Amino acid sequence: MNNLIVTIITPSFNQGEYIEKTILSVLNQSYPHIEYIIIDALSTDTTSLVLDKYENNPRVSRIIREKDDGQADAIEKGFRMAKGEIVGWINSDDILAEDVVEKSVVHFRENSHVGLTYGDIVFIDGQGKKIMTKKPHPALNSEYLLNTDYDVFQPGSFYRKSAVEGAGYLNRDLNFCMDLDLWLGILGTHEARYINGTASFFRWYETTKTANGGLQFLQEIFKTLNCHQARFLPKTKRRILWYSLKTIVKKAIARPGR
Repeated sequence: MNNLIVTIITPSFNQGEYIEKTILSVLNQSYPHIEYIIIDALSTDTTSLVLDKYENNPRVSRIIREKDDGQADAIEKGFRMAKGEIVGWINSDDILAEDVVEKSVVHFRENSHVGLTYGDIVFIDGQGKKIMTKKPHPALNSEYLLNTDYDVFQPGSFYRKSAVEGAGYLNRDLNFCMDLDLWLGILGTHEARYINGTASFFRWYETTKTANGGLQFLQEIFKTLNCHQARFLPKTKRRILWYSLKTIVKKAIARPGR
């Protein structure tokens, strides 16, 4: 139990500009017992050149280069092959704080009921310049996510693998909020712990999937909340409806000919 193995997955596709910083943030963790798996969906940019540099690095456990059915498919593939009792993923344009694994492991060691850990997220732009820091609610549970605030702080979060298995892994039909779905599944049987500090640096720029999700993103969140039995019209759903209305109006105003 003292030497818990933590498996970290990086799903990758065409992030050659950023992926090396992601890799180094895993290799430079203060916690030594890490299994690192990179799963690249046959990128067509410079990603392969970066991965070639780390193919024989002893701290990179596996680099898999093959087609997949999207981000959730790649992450689940990594989770299923993971040897670690603790698992997590960091996307190929984000960066882990250097002590996030060490801080997270403390909580998993102390309490077998802990199913996930999370921390603050520092938003950075494409050049790595700080935009803002977001601090999560320090005592998240499923009730809070379903009915008060659905935002999850996925980058830098970690999960007990048995809890992930119990939740049925990831919903590969989801394109945007497979993390919310997973958190709600885990929190149905386990507790969350806030590490009280920076967990990751989340890259936010115009072409990111999250930034461009629009109505599809909002609809997927609404569907996920309903699947997990959110109340009829709680704060979370009212927020989605308001954002959806704003998006529709904005598109209507921007329509050519108006």
